[in-house]
Amino acid sequence: MKKVTRVAITEFTYGNEFNNFTRNVQDMLYTNLIQRGMTVVEREKMEQVLNELGESFSGIIDSSTAAEIGKMLGVEAIVVGTVADMGNSVDLRTRLVDVEKGAAITAAQIDVVKDPTMSGLLGSGIRSTVYGERGIAPLKEAKTIQEVNVQSFNFKLINWQKKGEGIYFEILITSDQDSWLYLYPNDSRERRTRVFDDFGNEYITSKIQLGNFYSTKYGFQNKLVAGVPMKAIISFDNFSSQAKNITLLEIICHANNKLFSVQFRNIPITE
Repeated sequence: MKKVTRVAITEFTYGNEFNNFTRNVQDMLYTNLIQRGMTVVEREKMEQVLNELGESFSGIIDSSTAAEIGKMLGVEAIVVGTVADMGNSVDLRTRLVDVEKGAAITAAQIDVVKDPTMSGLLGSGIRSTVYGERGIAPLKEAKTIQEVNVQSFNFKLINWQKKGEGIYFEILITSDQDSWLYLYPNDSRERRTRVFDDFGNEYITSKIQLGNFYSTKYGFQNKLVAGVPMKAIISFDNFSSQAKNITLLEIICHANNKLFSVQFRNIPITE
Protein backbone atom coordinates (compact mmCIF):
# COMPACT_ATOMS: atom_id res chain seq x y z
CA MET A 1 0.00 0.00 0.00
CA LYS A 2 1.16 3.53 -0.80
CA LYS A 3 2.86 5.22 2.15
CA VAL A 4 0.84 8.23 3.26
CA THR A 5 2.26 10.99 5.46
CA ARG A 6 -0.15 13.91 5.02
CA VAL A 7 -3.88 13.32 5.54
CA ALA A 8 -7.18 15.00 6.34
CA ILE A 9 -9.99 13.51 8.42
CA THR A 10 -13.64 14.21 7.73
CA GLU A 11 -16.26 13.95 10.44
CA PHE A 12 -18.09 10.64 10.11
CA THR A 13 -21.81 10.91 9.27
CA TYR A 14 -24.57 9.36 11.38
CA GLY A 15 -27.46 9.04 8.94
CA ASN A 16 -27.75 12.59 7.62
CA GLU A 17 -26.42 14.26 10.74
CA PHE A 18 -23.37 14.90 12.88
CA ASN A 19 -23.43 14.67 16.67
CA ASN A 20 -21.10 14.63 19.67
CA PHE A 21 -20.15 11.01 19.05
CA THR A 22 -19.08 11.63 15.44
CA ARG A 23 -17.08 14.65 16.60
CA ASN A 24 -15.31 12.50 19.23
CA VAL A 25 -14.47 9.86 16.61
CA GLN A 26 -12.86 12.55 14.46
CA ASP A 27 -10.86 13.83 17.44
CA MET A 28 -9.64 10.33 18.39
CA LEU A 29 -8.50 9.61 14.83
CA TYR A 30 -6.72 12.96 14.72
CA THR A 31 -4.78 12.17 17.90
CA ASN A 32 -4.02 8.60 16.82
CA LEU A 33 -2.63 9.55 13.42
CA ILE A 34 -0.54 12.38 14.88
CA GLN A 35 0.97 9.88 17.31
CA ARG A 36 1.83 7.66 14.34
CA GLY A 37 3.93 10.45 12.85
CA MET A 38 1.50 11.69 10.22
CA THR A 39 0.73 15.31 9.39
CA VAL A 40 -3.00 15.90 9.81
CA VAL A 41 -4.88 18.95 8.54
CA GLU A 42 -6.61 20.91 11.30
CA ARG A 43 -10.39 20.58 11.58
CA GLU A 44 -10.91 24.32 11.02
CA LYS A 45 -9.13 24.14 7.67
CA MET A 46 -11.19 21.10 6.69
CA GLU A 47 -14.48 22.86 7.52
CA GLN A 48 -13.37 25.97 5.64
CA VAL A 49 -12.87 23.91 2.48
CA LEU A 50 -16.19 22.10 2.93
CA ASN A 51 -17.98 25.42 3.31
CA GLU A 52 -16.36 26.63 0.09
CA LEU A 53 -18.00 23.72 -1.72
CA GLY A 54 -21.35 25.35 -0.98
CA GLU A 55 -24.71 24.30 0.34
CA SER A 56 -25.11 21.66 -2.38
CA PHE A 57 -22.64 19.47 -0.52
CA SER A 58 -24.65 16.93 1.49
CA GLY A 59 -21.97 15.78 3.92
CA ILE A 60 -21.96 12.29 2.39
CA ILE A 61 -18.52 11.96 0.79
CA ASP A 62 -17.86 9.53 -2.04
CA SER A 63 -14.39 8.82 -3.42
CA SER A 64 -14.51 11.49 -6.13
CA THR A 65 -15.67 14.16 -3.67
CA ALA A 66 -13.00 13.08 -1.21
CA ALA A 67 -10.36 13.44 -3.91
CA GLU A 68 -11.59 16.96 -4.72
CA ILE A 69 -11.49 17.94 -1.04
CA GLY A 70 -8.05 16.39 -0.64
CA LYS A 71 -6.61 18.36 -3.55
CA MET A 72 -7.96 21.60 -2.09
CA LEU A 73 -6.28 20.73 1.22
CA GLY A 74 -3.01 19.62 -0.36
CA VAL A 75 -3.02 16.15 1.24
CA GLU A 76 -2.16 12.72 -0.11
CA ALA A 77 -5.17 10.93 1.34
CA ILE A 78 -8.39 11.64 3.19
CA VAL A 79 -10.15 9.58 5.85
CA VAL A 80 -13.93 9.28 5.38
CA GLY A 81 -16.48 7.17 7.18
CA THR A 82 -19.92 6.57 8.60
CA VAL A 83 -21.47 5.54 11.89
CA ALA A 84 -24.31 3.06 11.33
CA ASP A 85 -26.86 2.47 14.10
CA MET A 86 -27.52 -1.26 14.49
CA GLY A 87 -29.81 -0.99 17.50
CA ASN A 88 -27.75 -2.32 20.39
CA SER A 89 -24.45 -1.41 18.74
CA VAL A 90 -22.97 0.89 16.11
CA ASP A 91 -20.76 0.03 13.14
CA LEU A 92 -17.85 2.37 12.44
CA ARG A 93 -17.00 2.11 8.74
CA THR A 94 -14.02 3.99 7.38
CA ARG A 95 -12.06 4.30 4.14
CA LEU A 96 -8.73 5.89 3.27
CA VAL A 97 -9.10 7.56 -0.13
CA ASP A 98 -6.06 8.23 -2.32
CA VAL A 99 -6.43 11.83 -3.51
CA GLU A 100 -4.47 11.31 -6.73
CA LYS A 101 -6.40 8.21 -7.81
CA GLY A 102 -9.77 9.13 -6.32
CA ALA A 103 -10.16 5.60 -4.99
CA ALA A 104 -10.09 3.91 -1.60
CA ILE A 105 -6.77 2.23 -0.84
CA THR A 106 -7.84 0.58 2.40
CA ALA A 107 -10.97 0.20 4.52
CA ALA A 108 -11.98 -1.04 7.95
CA GLN A 109 -15.12 -1.73 9.95
CA ILE A 110 -15.60 -2.30 13.66
CA ASP A 111 -18.69 -3.03 15.74
CA VAL A 112 -19.01 -1.19 19.06
CA VAL A 113 -21.59 -2.16 21.67
CA LYS A 114 -23.67 0.78 22.89
CA ASP A 115 -23.52 1.92 26.48
CA PRO A 116 -25.37 4.83 28.13
CA THR A 117 -22.47 7.20 27.53
CA MET A 118 -22.34 6.45 23.80
CA SER A 119 -26.11 6.72 23.45
CA GLY A 120 -26.00 10.11 25.14
CA LEU A 121 -23.34 11.32 22.70
CA LEU A 122 -25.31 10.03 19.69
CA GLY A 123 -28.36 11.99 20.82
CA SER A 124 -26.62 15.27 21.67
CA GLY A 125 -24.91 18.03 19.72
CA ILE A 126 -26.95 17.10 16.65
CA ARG A 127 -25.98 19.09 13.55
CA SER A 128 -26.99 19.01 9.91
CA THR A 129 -24.45 17.67 7.40
CA VAL A 130 -25.28 20.51 5.00
CA TYR A 131 -22.43 22.98 4.56
CA GLY A 132 -22.59 26.52 3.29
CA GLU A 133 -21.67 30.08 4.12
CA ARG A 134 -22.95 29.64 7.68
CA GLY A 135 -21.04 26.43 8.25
CA ILE A 136 -22.62 23.41 9.86
CA ALA A 137 -26.00 24.38 11.27
CA PRO A 138 -27.48 22.67 14.30
CA LEU A 139 -30.59 20.72 13.33
CA LYS A 140 -32.51 22.64 15.98
CA GLU A 141 -31.91 25.82 13.96
CA ALA A 142 -33.31 24.27 10.79
CA LYS A 143 -36.15 22.24 12.29
CA THR A 144 -38.23 22.37 15.42
CA ILE A 145 -37.50 19.11 17.22
CA GLN A 146 -40.63 17.83 18.91
CA GLU A 147 -40.69 15.67 22.01
CA VAL A 148 -43.52 13.60 23.53
CA ASN A 149 -43.63 11.65 26.80
CA VAL A 150 -46.09 8.74 26.90
CA GLN A 151 -46.25 5.92 29.45
CA SER A 152 -42.62 5.32 30.50
CA PHE A 153 -41.21 6.41 27.12
CA ASN A 154 -39.76 9.59 25.66
CA PHE A 155 -40.25 10.02 21.89
CA LYS A 156 -38.07 12.66 20.24
CA LEU A 157 -38.63 13.55 16.58
CA ILE A 158 -35.11 14.37 15.41
CA ASN A 159 -35.37 14.38 11.62
CA TRP A 160 -37.86 14.17 8.77
CA GLN A 161 -37.38 14.53 5.05
CA LYS A 162 -39.00 13.87 1.69
CA LYS A 163 -37.17 11.27 -0.37
CA GLY A 164 -38.28 10.62 -3.93
CA GLU A 165 -42.05 10.10 -3.84
CA GLY A 166 -42.03 9.28 -0.13
CA ILE A 167 -41.26 10.81 3.24
CA TYR A 168 -39.57 9.41 6.34
CA PHE A 169 -39.31 10.35 10.00
CA GLU A 170 -36.51 9.54 12.47
CA ILE A 171 -37.45 9.27 16.14
CA LEU A 172 -35.29 8.55 19.18
CA ILE A 173 -37.16 6.50 21.78
CA THR A 174 -35.92 6.24 25.36
CA SER A 175 -37.49 4.23 28.17
CA ASP A 176 -36.98 4.95 31.86
CA GLN A 177 -36.93 1.20 32.54
CA ASP A 178 -36.01 -2.00 30.69
CA SER A 179 -39.09 -2.57 28.56
CA TRP A 180 -40.41 -4.25 25.41
CA LEU A 181 -42.04 -1.86 22.95
CA TYR A 182 -44.39 -2.90 20.13
CA LEU A 183 -44.87 -0.70 17.06
CA TYR A 184 -47.67 -1.27 14.55
CA PRO A 185 -47.21 -0.34 10.86
CA ASN A 186 -50.57 -1.56 9.44
CA ASP A 187 -51.69 -4.46 11.61
CA SER A 188 -55.40 -3.58 11.60
CA ARG A 189 -57.69 -0.56 11.34
CA GLU A 190 -57.12 0.23 15.01
CA ARG A 191 -53.41 -0.58 14.96
CA ARG A 192 -51.73 1.31 12.17
CA THR A 193 -49.28 4.19 12.03
CA ARG A 194 -50.28 7.08 9.78
CA VAL A 195 -49.83 10.72 8.82
CA PHE A 196 -52.21 13.41 7.58
CA ASP A 197 -51.10 16.24 5.30
CA ASP A 198 -52.48 19.79 5.04
CA PHE A 199 -55.00 18.64 2.40
CA GLY A 200 -56.50 16.11 4.80
CA ASN A 201 -54.99 13.14 2.96
CA GLU A 202 -54.22 10.09 5.10
CA TYR A 203 -51.16 7.90 4.48
CA ILE A 204 -50.43 4.54 6.12
CA THR A 205 -46.79 3.73 6.81
CA SER A 206 -45.02 1.42 4.37
CA LYS A 207 -42.29 0.39 6.83
CA ILE A 208 -41.21 0.91 10.43
CA GLN A 209 -37.73 0.10 11.69
CA LEU A 210 -36.94 -0.01 15.41
CA GLY A 211 -33.27 -0.61 16.10
CA ASN A 212 -32.27 -3.53 13.87
CA PHE A 213 -35.81 -4.95 13.51
CA TYR A 214 -38.49 -3.84 11.06
CA SER A 215 -41.92 -4.66 9.66
CA THR A 216 -44.01 -3.50 6.72
CA LYS A 217 -47.37 -4.65 8.08
CA TYR A 218 -47.71 -6.56 11.35
CA GLY A 219 -46.83 -5.36 14.83
CA PHE A 220 -43.32 -6.16 16.05
CA GLN A 221 -41.27 -5.50 19.15
CA ASN A 222 -37.79 -4.67 20.35
CA LYS A 223 -36.38 -4.38 23.84
CA LEU A 224 -35.28 -0.99 25.12
CA VAL A 225 -32.69 -0.79 27.86
CA ALA A 226 -33.40 1.85 30.50
CA GLY A 227 -31.88 5.20 29.55
CA VAL A 228 -30.50 4.00 26.19
CA PRO A 229 -32.11 5.71 23.14
CA MET A 230 -33.13 3.53 20.19
CA LYS A 231 -33.84 5.01 16.77
CA ALA A 232 -37.08 4.34 14.91
CA ILE A 233 -37.43 5.17 11.21
CA ILE A 234 -40.98 5.46 9.87
CA SER A 235 -41.43 5.59 6.09
CA PHE A 236 -44.40 6.50 3.90
CA ASP A 237 -44.70 5.95 0.12
CA ASN A 238 -46.63 7.86 -2.56
CA PHE A 239 -46.72 11.10 -0.60
CA SER A 240 -48.30 14.15 -2.24
CA SER A 241 -45.79 16.48 -3.88
CA GLN A 242 -48.13 19.41 -3.13
CA ALA A 243 -48.23 18.92 0.65
CA LYS A 244 -46.29 21.47 2.70
CA ASN A 245 -47.15 20.40 6.23
CA ILE A 246 -47.84 17.27 8.26
CA THR A 247 -50.83 18.04 10.46
CA LEU A 248 -50.55 14.77 12.40
CA LEU A 249 -48.10 11.89 12.70
CA GLU A 250 -49.69 9.14 14.80
CA ILE A 251 -47.65 6.13 15.92
CA ILE A 252 -49.51 3.18 17.46
CA CYS A 253 -47.59 1.42 20.22
CA HIS A 254 -48.05 -1.23 22.90
CA ALA A 255 -46.08 -1.66 26.12
CA ASN A 256 -46.73 -2.74 29.69
CA ASN A 257 -50.06 -4.32 28.64
CA LYS A 258 -51.37 -1.02 27.27
CA LEU A 259 -52.11 0.12 23.72
CA PHE A 260 -51.36 3.83 23.18
CA SER A 261 -50.64 6.37 20.47
CA VAL A 262 -47.84 8.90 20.13
CA GLN A 263 -48.77 12.07 18.26
CA PHE A 264 -46.65 14.78 16.65
CA ARG A 265 -48.43 17.74 15.05
CA ASN A 266 -47.72 20.58 12.61
CA ILE A 267 -44.49 19.30 11.10
CA PRO A 268 -43.22 21.43 8.18
CA ILE A 269 -42.18 19.33 5.20
CA THR A 270 -38.59 19.65 3.97
CA GLU A 271 -37.01 18.26 0.83
